[in-house]
Amino acid sequence: MNVAAPPPLANIVKFEARQDATTRDPGSPAELCYEVTGASSLTMKPDIGNVEPVDKGCRTVKPNKTTAYELAATGTDNQTVTGEATVTVVQLPARIVRFDLSPTNIKAGEKVRMCYQVQDAAGANITNLNYPVKLGVSECIGVEPERSTTFTLEARNSDGKTVRSEARVMVEQPPVEIAEFTVQPSEVEKGNGTVFHYKVVNARSAQIKYPGGVLPLKSAEGNWQYIPPSTADFVLTAQDPDGKLTSRTVTVKVVPPARARFLIKPADVAINRGAEARICYGITEGSTLTIHSELFPTRKNLTPSENTCVTFRPNVTDTYTLTATGPDGTPVPASAKVTVIIPPPLVKFYAQSATQQGIQIGILRGDQTQLCYGVANVESFTITPTVGDLQLSTPRCVNLGELEKDTVYTLRVVGSDKTTPTYHVTIRVYPPPEILSFAGRSQAGHNYLCFQYRYFSRAEISPRVADLSRYTNGSGCVEVPSPPSPSYTLKVYGRGKVEPAVSRFPRR
Repeated sequence: MNVAAPPPLANIVKFEARQDATTRDPGSPAELCYEVTGASSLTMKPDIGNVEPVDKGCRTVKPNKTTAYELAATGTDNQTVTGEATVTVVQLPARIVRFDLSPTNIKAGEKVRMCYQVQDAAGANITNLNYPVKLGVSECIGVEPERSTTFTLEARNSDGKTVRSEARVMVEQPPVEIAEFTVQPSEVEKGNGTVFHYKVVNARSAQIKYPGGVLPLKSAEGNWQYIPPSTADFVLTAQDPDGKLTSRTVTVKVVPPARARFLIKPADVAINRGAEARICYGITEGSTLTIHSELFPTRKNLTPSENTCVTFRPNVTDTYTLTATGPDGTPVPASAKVTVIIPPPLVKFYAQSATQQGIQIGILRGDQTQLCYGVANVESFTITPTVGDLQLSTPRCVNLGELEKDTVYTLRVVGSDKTTPTYHVTIRVYPPPEILSFAGRSQAGHNYLCFQYRYFSRAEISPRVADLSRYTNGSGCVEVPSPPSPSYTLKVYGRGKVEPAVSRFPRR
């Protein structure tokens, strides 16, 4: 049977906010009135804390914003009941009393007096100006705008409502001047370059527009070298801070050359073997055009063109020479070297047994072992000692049979890049561990165990009487405690997976 819990002893009969309906400004007083029964302690929050636990009363508060207050009443049964009352605060709208500039028309470099006053605001800022706005007071500051600017003063109250006011200053910029814009020479043969000289004053930015593109100028004065493809106009445009443009034009005349000339000289390139190479060329005027290979001396006539490419797949590094012959019979050569990159040999060479794999392994006599290899990018290779027929391209493993002694296998390759690297694999053949002697002796009232063993990696005596790791030659004597154990066992462990050699004293 479920028994209902008794109701809490404390009870809030009433908890309400009383405030003047006509005055609800921030900081205006209001009363929080309550009536409780059965309470041993009372608490109001926020900001009030403990209240005298009388049955009824009021507390005066002056919040700056609308606030919900909580009354918590706790009885002698430690159970707490709560009530809530809200004091409403009406935020005053932020006001911009003043925001003006004087004068409103200036020349670049002059200052403007900016005055402002903000009332009933929680915060304010002026756009385009990194300056902390003071609230309430009237203040004037000096600003020096670089260009015509509209400043905006924004003020906001605690509710986030914002008011704005704007003030604009007109800045008269000094005139932009293109002091110099010349080209020398102004007439060039096709394929030759010319030099432009420029100088601009009071410009925020400047650029030269030419056939096929635009060159932004990074300095107020300088030179620019250019090879014009044909007769064309070049326009220098300068802009002041307010966006006003000034421009000047020069013309470059391009005339045909007296003889053939390359516009694009072939550049040296490097490719992987089997990849495609491209030699690109261009001539302005030529009656014939030939290409000649240095390694394979053959000539081939090409179609004259101002911009074209020849593609081919060379297997070796070679130098190609293009020769253009113009109307006056003068040959104009240009060379390009195509370097063919041949990859180095790729080799895998290792030994493996049932438990090991690598370029150096240790096995027991009679263990089955394989020698594995794989080669690529080679012309030929050999393995010594010989291990049967070798296959050039297929990775494979060959059985070595039962090796009786340490053997080093050597793989030699002749790479496609003509290098001759050598690789080695070592197989160590270990015999099983062997105990030659294990006996006891007494001398001058002391008991000793003496031993001799070989083909070992480690050894131990049980019960333990000494650390045998310091007997690196496998022989010695160790003292046993008195009274000695009824018997001792010597175990000698070998290399690889093999049973240890065991001897006992006394023998049984």
